[in-house]
Amino acid sequence: MSQSIRKLLNEWEYDSGKTIRIINDRRGNPVMQVREMMGISEFELEGRPDGSRYRGFDTVLDEVLSRIEKSEKKFKLSEKDLDLLEKESKMFYYRYLLCFQISDFGRVVRDTEHNLKICEIAEMYSTDSKLRISILQFRPFIVKMNAISRAMISLQKNVKELAKDILETAIVRLRSLPDINSSIFIMEKSRSINYLETALKQLGFCKADSIECMKKELFTAVELEDFEKAAELRDRIKQLSKEIE
Repeated sequence: MSQSIRKLLNEWEYDSGKTIRIINDRRGNPVMQVREMMGISEFELEGRPDGSRYRGFDTVLDEVLSRIEKSEKKFKLSEKDLDLLEKESKMFYYRYLLCFQISDFGRVVRDTEHNLKICEIAEMYSTDSKLRISILQFRPFIVKMNAISRAMISLQKNVKELAKDILETAIVRLRSLPDINSSIFIMEKSRSINYLETALKQLGFCKADSIECMKKELFTAVELEDFEKAAELRDRIKQLSKEIE
């Protein structure tokens, strides 16, 4: 029996504009397939993206949470635990990015909440600083993706005020995240705040030239050490405040 997948690739020619499809597998369960330039990837839509289980649990996270719940003394994540959780979070990351592309926001929310829970337990139960940082450095991006997806669900239901609350709460949450020793974390934190503030502007909740919005931009500019922009914003805020008076 030939192990070549050439026949499959020929049946689904690569088209950069149509790379994702949902089909049913042999069991009748829906799976997501991604046509890449040189191959095809497949993701389970429920449970772990690779379709595997871990020690009888749906995910590594579920197994770890079960041990935490049963632990009678202070729980500590092992290096193996952290390694398995990090690898699992990457699989969920790839799946929720693909789901976001096809506007499957419910699954994006589900998978980002899974990864946020991994961040939470890594922060609480890990003493390995290197592995801990490797997981926590992406938390701002996950918070952003979770918030924008929940906001999109609210907009689809025509509940615009709820979308506004979701985005504003996420911005507050991002600003309150304690910094860690990671340039990726610092970059993603500032970028995510900017992204959500822009989303609020696009929804019409914040006028670009309002003092409130400029103060938010000033905060971000200072965080990014963009002092030239920060000085410009301070001048604009001072001038607009005088005009209002």
